Amino acid sequence: MSKKVLFVDDEPALLQGYQRLLRNEFQITTAVGGAAALTMIEHLGPFAVVLSDMRMPGMDGIEFLCKVKTLAPDMVRIMLTGASELQTAVNAVNEGSVFRFLNKPSNKDILVKTLTEAVAQYQLFCAEKELLEKTLRGTVSVLT
Repeated sequence: MSKKVLFVDDEPALLQGYQRLLRNEFQITTAVGGAAALTMIEHLGPFAVVLSDMRMPGMDGIEFLCKVKTLAPDMVRIMLTGASELQTAVNAVNEGSVFRFLNKPSNKDILVKTLTEAVAQYQLFCAEKELLEKTLRGTVSVLT
């Protein structure tokens, strides 16, 4: 199963740091900003997980994750932000259906644990979807 993770932020140096930090654990792809990330999802997907910064110019993290939810509903969404305002967290969960909300900076152990759980969640979604499709095909086959 896929361990592809997409990191989205407006700071290229931070994205490079994540890539170096986690390259042995996951297949990391990075995108500078929401618009670039949406293009990557369309062309390089599917990704198991997307981890997005909250505050980005042009498209904030909540707006971006809402678009991801529509474009790739099975992808597990995580918000990472330096601004730990309660309303930001509430909006991220309610509007973007965020799996986890992390504060910057997050250490490697927390990131690895969170991403591992998110990949497992994605694999569960995919397995359930496949089982339902097979059951439906089998039922239709028996009925016809």
